[in-house]
Amino acid sequence: MKRVWKNLLKLSSFGAVALTVSACVGDATSQDEQREIVNEALGQFQPVVGKYSGSVSSAADGKSLGGLQITLVANTISQPSQDGTGTSQKAVLQGQITYSLVGSQAATATFSLGDYDPSTQIFRTTFNINDPSGTAHTIDVSGTINGNQFNGDIDADEYVNFGGNFSLEKNALPEAPPAALVGNYSQRAKQWLAVSSVYAGTVEVNGSSVPVKLTVTGNTTDPNQMLLNVLEPKHMVAVNVDIGGIFTMVFPAAATSLDDEQGSIAGSSSLATTSASYTENLSCSRIQANGFYCNFTGTRAAFSGNFYPVAQTSVQ
Repeated sequence: MKRVWKNLLKLSSFGAVALTVSACVGDATSQDEQREIVNEALGQFQPVVGKYSGSVSSAADGKSLGGLQITLVANTISQPSQDGTGTSQKAVLQGQITYSLVGSQAATATFSLGDYDPSTQIFRTTFNINDPSGTAHTIDVSGTINGNQFNGDIDADEYVNFGGNFSLEKNALPEAPPAALVGNYSQRAKQWLAVSSVYAGTVEVNGSSVPVKLTVTGNTTDPNQMLLNVLEPKHMVAVNVDIGGIFTMVFPAAATSLDDEQGSIAGSSSLATTSASYTENLSCSRIQANGFYCNFTGTRAAFSGNFYPVAQTSVQ
């Protein structure tokens, strides 16, 4: 669906740009004429002003990602005039996006420049969310507003296959599903609601079968970063490896990543003591039943094996 919005946005760009330019005519136009043009643009925005609420579903599996609310407000902003000697007014759509998952604090983000073409009814805006390392990621929201219905898509960094499709209604009550519906949430939502996921398996070490447990922990509980995690396939995670209760390897989030697109986890860990230095490497690939095949290499140990979610420790 996202590709449809993108193509329509390209085809309708002239209408959107013409509206923007006409709303900020420069110094050659009198202030009264400029005010009239801006007011006309604000009038074209007015029918879509309001609060739209509903749900968003995963583009990956069609299941729920939670509730979404988008508020649109028509406003004017000042910008440099065409000759750079003063300022002119521009009509824009501004607003706020609120995303909610059962069991987590709602994420909220604001945007100051929303593009809307009244002739095609297409709306689009972008805003940034920083990941735990401070790197900015672009969230793209686009769709059509037809009467009281606002239908479209939301994705991060153009990972459309990991984004969501939303269906919102003007002046509807915000979506607040009961906790029982969490069972119907998309896997993309479940893995971040849990904050951490535990996988178990057995490996052969020096001829003996040893139980191993992997705990994969997301590097954030910030609600806006949780939204980013739901939409973005690449994440910083920490992995704790318990080997038979004998010793533990820790792969810190700063050096470990989970890539849902590739179905992989990769990380490294180093430890220095007064007597020696240790280096460990982790490489995992996704297998059946939401499990991972993981290969460990390093100074202290070298082994590999299949690991499955603790509630499902064998392929079914």
